Amino acid sequence: MHEINRQSGRYWRDEFGMNANVLWTVGMSLMTVIFLMTSNNIIYGQVTENSTSQSATDEWIKIVTPETDQQIPAGKEFTVSGESSDDTSKDCDVSVIVNYVKPYHSASATGAGGTHDYSQWDFTLSSNYTEIKEGTNRITAKLFCSPTSVRWYSVDIMGVYASQANTNISLPTLAPSVLTPTNESEAANLSRP
Repeated sequence: MHEINRQSGRYWRDEFGMNANVLWTVGMSLMTVIFLMTSNNIIYGQVTENSTSQSATDEWIKIVTPETDQQIPAGKEFTVSGESSDDTSKDCDVSVIVNYVKPYHSASATGAGGTHDYSQWDFTLSSNYTEIKEGTNRITAKLFCSPTSVRWYSVDIMGVYASQANTNISLPTLAPSVLTPTNESEAANLSRP
């Protein structure tokens, strides 16, 4: 019996040995290629993701004035100011857009480091660009740090006209007995039905 198993094993090796070796070699080669391709992509993806998220979390911008829902006179000039993560060691710029009216307009760097320090910045909105309209207005500040980091910050403000500010004032009403005529014609007008 043992002899038969040896002979059948030899037969199998002789018949399929060549095909099995080829299949095994092709299969291992294919698995090696797949492994090398996926390990390269995984390593590349991790490096790219970590460097992007690192720089992305380091950069920020904020509009300090005006605040959200603050009332601003419509049609008047005013100054938007803010802060950012920029300093003199970075290559950043700040620009502002109002009510999506393009293009963005450059803000002025007012940080302690000089004309390229946008850690503090401001932008004066004038009629040369656009005006605050009555109702809701959106102001967006954009921080762009070279080579590819971009951050935005927006506030919604309320544009109001000066006459609207007085609409909530109520005047006291005086009772007729409080009025005292100063001359005879006024007294005659008050006594008429």
